[in-house]
Amino acid sequence: MRHWLFGFFAMVACVLQAAEANFHLYLLVGQSNMAGRGKIELQDKVAVPRVLMLNKANEWVSAVDPIHFDKTIAGVSLGRTFGIEMAKVNKEVKIGLIPCAVGGTPIRRWQQNGDLYKAALKRAKLAQKDGVIKGILWHQGESDSGRKETANIYE
Repeated sequence: MRHWLFGFFAMVACVLQAAEANFHLYLLVGQSNMAGRGKIELQDKVAVPRVLMLNKANEWVSAVDPIHFDKTIAGVSLGRTFGIEMAKVNKEVKIGLIPCAVGGTPIRRWQQNGDLYKAALKRAKLAQKDGVIKGILWHQGESDSGRKETANIYE
């Protein structure tokens, strides 16, 4: 996993752009645990100043749940709460969330030549035109735990 994150971050860092330094971007990747399946309540739909998300149409909009759009059952995830907390810590920046998680996916699809890796990289590069990637949040579910060969190597 560490190799994946290092390689991904290195590739994203190679993009040259005139980005806004005070627009901090965070890539949200993984499985359903990241995509979110929690019940959406009224407060989850309230826009929070300085916390944005890159929507399915690749437009920056207010971050309201569901942030991810992988499945119609997408719900509350950790992404929006993370963005709110980061905005509280540094009042001089905007926070941009880049949702890329897809529920029920095996880790192999997130490896360097996998389709989800490539899709996340594409969205990250697009987002970097506007801001600076400061981190990657990874939360995988249990898709690989049911198979002995993958469960044994999963860290």
